[in-house]
Amino acid sequence: MASRIQAPEYSTHESNGRPQDGGRGGKWGVIVGVLRAIHVERLAIEAEYEGRIVALDLVLNTDQKFGFKHRLIAVYAPWDPGEHRTALGQFWTYVSALCATASHSWSVIGDCNATMSASETTTVSDGLPPTRMAYLDFLRMSEGYDVWTSQGDAHVPHTYTFANHAVKSILDRLAMSMKGTVAASIRTLHDFIPSTDHLPILASVALAPPISPISSLCLPTQNPSGQYPPRFRYPRRSEKHRFSTFASSVDAAISEQCLSAREVTDDASFDFRYQRLTSIMRECGLHVFDVPKQQPSTTRKLTSPAIRMITSGKCQLLLSALSQCAQYPSVQISLNSGQICQYGSVVLAASGKAGLHLPP
Repeated sequence: MASRIQAPEYSTHESNGRPQDGGRGGKWGVIVGVLRAIHVERLAIEAEYEGRIVALDLVLNTDQKFGFKHRLIAVYAPWDPGEHRTALGQFWTYVSALCATASHSWSVIGDCNATMSASETTTVSDGLPPTRMAYLDFLRMSEGYDVWTSQGDAHVPHTYTFANHAVKSILDRLAMSMKGTVAASIRTLHDFIPSTDHLPILASVALAPPISPISSLCLPTQNPSGQYPPRFRYPRRSEKHRFSTFASSVDAAISEQCLSAREVTDDASFDFRYQRLTSIMRECGLHVFDVPKQQPSTTRKLTSPAIRMITSGKCQLLLSALSQCAQYPSVQISLNSGQICQYGSVVLAASGKAGLHLPP
């Protein structure tokens, strides 16, 4: 599947799904994409968990030319009412062992196949589901926390990640280590992705580098998206005459430029015809149809420094840094969010910045 993903700016790391018994295709499978500017070290995974786990150490650079490792673990957790509970527990125990050997911070993202409360699923069950108990045990063993739970806004009607017939649940999750994590958030995206009953999730993570050596995280920035001209506004019911006006204008322009007199016989003549037709339709469209106008921003600027700090998210970073570095007389903080994005079983780690600056 990795070869079908058209993302040249990312390096892909795939754990192929296992072949189905007596059928075609495979089941499970995980693909992770990492920005090529980030150095990646892939960890070896036991054969038993092939198709379920991809573990990577991302070497993140700092502005002091110092790099530290963040362990990213993408998972497709088991869920099968017929599976033995021991296999479910062994899976999360193995993931916990991967987290325990991380040199600094870690994150686990993917289809965890677990809910954390009754408000995260429309399914009614007696007692605690075994998948939830296994996931909770993993968080306790690994000294981590679940980001959906920490946000407090996980509610299945609005933030579900899985929908199948009458069942909706929040199964795709992000877990972060207490160590080295300043802040994290997660939300669902309502983009259509074929051949899956899951919605993509987008997570933003702010990491703090190890205290020694003192440095701040500096990741490469992505190129800004291109700017495109606005589309023409579709005419109202009372303005259907615009279509005939547009067609007449295009015909007149083509006749005036005698495009039909020049035959298309090679690449050069094709490019000429294509460019002229594009220019004609664009110019006639601007003359006949309306174009949406961008409304000027009326957002009022915050003048209070304290409120600006709280709304920018830096207050939490400041409190975290002060609690860890109380021995220093002064602390300065800089923060931009990194992003980890999952589309189904595909995880993309993008760029960002997080930093802790201490006096020498």
